[in-house]
Amino acid sequence: MSAIIRQQLKSLMPAISADIVQGGNLEALPNEPSSLDSISVGAENLSRKIARAQSLLEKWTSILSSPDKEIRDEENDLFAGFLTGGKSPGDILSAGCDTQTKLELKIDRIRNLVAQAPPNLVQPPQAPAIRPMINLPALQLPDFDGFEGNWPSFWAAFGHTIHDNSSLTGAQKLTYLVGRLRGSARTLVDGFSLTDHNYPIVVDLLKGRYGDDDKRADRAPERIVPFGKTHRALPPIKGFFRKCGPGLQTVGKSGK
Repeated sequence: MSAIIRQQLKSLMPAISADIVQGGNLEALPNEPSSLDSISVGAENLSRKIARAQSLLEKWTSILSSPDKEIRDEENDLFAGFLTGGKSPGDILSAGCDTQTKLELKIDRIRNLVAQAPPNLVQPPQAPAIRPMINLPALQLPDFDGFEGNWPSFWAAFGHTIHDNSSLTGAQKLTYLVGRLRGSARTLVDGFSLTDHNYPIVVDLLKGRYGDDDKRADRAPERIVPFGKTHRALPPIKGFFRKCGPGLQTVGKSGK
């Protein structure tokens, strides 16, 4: 049932992997206006491919959840064996999102340097293909690694500097937010495209996981008493939903 999806992913995953490598080369470019066009085009191309891959994986998810056990087992086996260069689609998308975030932040650094330079020393670059970023002290924010005790102070700093800044778009806020996440917090939101639509979804997801006192209290007994329940779930399924769950939540939020 997933033949067409696999065929498209078979060509798309290597393309994303190649863009990740190219992204490393773009990161190495000097922070000068002359580098801006190349970096912007590279970031935009990578963003489109990641969004397309997410859409295909969401469709595959619906097949993996088929009520027909025979179909479900067959698709699980196909998904488990679907690797590109030894990496799963989720691993490649995670690396792609990391690269995209780094390129977005590099674009911001270049724009900041241009804004701060004396006018007579700056050669205005051509307008890049992606949205502009404005001069903010966002890169001075602390990181958040998923430790719940650090969430209140992290969100207070981020909220004051970025979230409450009405001059920023949702996509820009999401770029800064993802750039400050590490560890389990980053894993939780991996797979989201950096768009205006996804920003409130990611914020709700993080607040629900780390900022809800009631939910944290509900989870506390689980840390103390290991119930030892067993669930019949294949590792590929767990890995898939860990990597692609954000994309599925996006669909749910939009009512599709």
